Amino acid sequence: MKVFNSVSDLQAASLTAGQLTQTKRYFAGQDGGGATYLIKTAVDYAGTPDEYGDHTLANGNVAVLQTEGSVNVKQYGFVTDGSDNYDAAQALIRNAGAPRRSIFFPSGTYTFSVFNPNNCDIVGEDATLSFEYDATKSVVMGQITNCYIRGLTFASTETDLENQRVTADGSTFENCKFTGWRNPTNSNAWGLYLKDQSNVRVINCGFDDNTQSDIAIVDDVDNVVIENCYPLSSTFVINCEPNSSSVVNKGILINACDLSALYLLENGTGGTANKNITVNNCDIGTLKYDGARATITDCRITSFSTETEAYFGEVKFKNTLALGPNLLEDPYFSNIAFSSSAATTDSNKWYMNSRSGAIGGDQLDPLEENGIRFTRINPNNLLGAINFTHLTPLSLTAGDNLLIAVTGRTVNGNSAAFIQFNEFGGTNWNGRLFRQSNDGYGYFTTEYFVVPIGTTADFYIKVGTWTSTTNSVDIYSITAHKILGAGGNEDVVLGKFHSNLYGVRELLPVATLPTFSDANVRSIQTGDRATVSSTGVTSYWNGSAWVAM
Repeated sequence: MKVFNSVSDLQAASLTAGQLTQTKRYFAGQDGGGATYLIKTAVDYAGTPDEYGDHTLANGNVAVLQTEGSVNVKQYGFVTDGSDNYDAAQALIRNAGAPRRSIFFPSGTYTFSVFNPNNCDIVGEDATLSFEYDATKSVVMGQITNCYIRGLTFASTETDLENQRVTADGSTFENCKFTGWRNPTNSNAWGLYLKDQSNVRVINCGFDDNTQSDIAIVDDVDNVVIENCYPLSSTFVINCEPNSSSVVNKGILINACDLSALYLLENGTGGTANKNITVNNCDIGTLKYDGARATITDCRITSFSTETEAYFGEVKFKNTLALGPNLLEDPYFSNIAFSSSAATTDSNKWYMNSRSGAIGGDQLDPLEENGIRFTRINPNNLLGAINFTHLTPLSLTAGDNLLIAVTGRTVNGNSAAFIQFNEFGGTNWNGRLFRQSNDGYGYFTTEYFVVPIGTTADFYIKVGTWTSTTNSVDIYSITAHKILGAGGNEDVVLGKFHSNLYGVRELLPVATLPTFSDANVRSIQTGDRATVSSTGVTSYWNGSAWVAM
């Protein structure tokens, strides 16, 4: 077998088809051959010379690179002396459309400006890919397509480089590490960044010192599994944060991970972009929830965070939160007065506090549709600010976390700016309800929001617009529950108020049943049932009075 000292020497040769030959160039200076080539005639050769490391010879024949079995990268010019391995790598790793290659990185640190393998199985043995930015190339220094990668560390040496990241499509990472992808100036750098990509697996991987999150799930991401991943030192953050409300993420599974923070966010007032996220058996230091459609099962959550203008969303907690009883009287929003004094006099539990004068039918209506009874706020879509406050504030303590649940729907399009939380002496929040109507459905759903209480003070909930808008919403029920810790009573506590939409509506007893003067908005509907507190008798409302059953 003839051995050449360089590719240029090989290209200058005239070799006979069928010969095997080698070049030393790709053996990192070591003696004894390196890359192996099979000589073919141009007629027999179906590829493009130089595309996959193949080379045309002086006599027109082609030296075809042989890569059967697992290839040691040092045979192909990869070095560990701090030089950029980008050029040496292209012949081996840009393998789209060719038979899949198996590549081995022995122990060492390999510098890259960009690492962009395609259609490869790559295994490292205590190997680190050290990334240094080259302004002639891309800040997306890791570009992984259709690969299986195990045992590599992806480490950026850039201490403040905006938009630096690793991306992946159709690929699996197992027992890998992602460290040092940082941009402290603008918080725009990520360890692993998924956008317009699918079929990604991240298994048993560690993360450290990445800004603004370790894994970002942005737009048009489908079929992703993140499992048994963990922080290498103190933090591991997954951020599901779409850039718009129109491009959907779905099929996201986060399983058995140790997370310092998990963000399940939305963007804009349109439809839900994070459609289907499942979080199982995770330890979550801080959950920041802002409207994503998610199911969270068998998790431990230490604390909660939120935006001051936030989105409710269709999140389901299963065997995760121990919830206290409902703290709001009249959860069905059935008895509402035009002022706080009228509410007190007539034993109503909600009152109007943002518009002067008596309440008319233009501001809310009791309605029934397909057996569901509900109250419509702002039924005539008038421009203005309308809200109704619970008569008795909730007395809460700093450090409490309050789960708010609302069953209903938005009537006319985008998420309605229809709920406020006022923590006197602390933070005020504005909330948007019922994003799902933008999916083209008119169904009732239950949406949730977690309010972290910052001060020990009275806490008020206002239902209604907090901006000047013509939106209207339908409210079936609204409840508030302290989160007592980890547990699993969510279905029992919430189902009592939010699951039985059809048929008879059982109104919970109050200290004194409401009277019905002209100052009331009569949201109690014919057939509603309640226990009359003065007699203890279960009665129904016949349209003008309570009748014993």
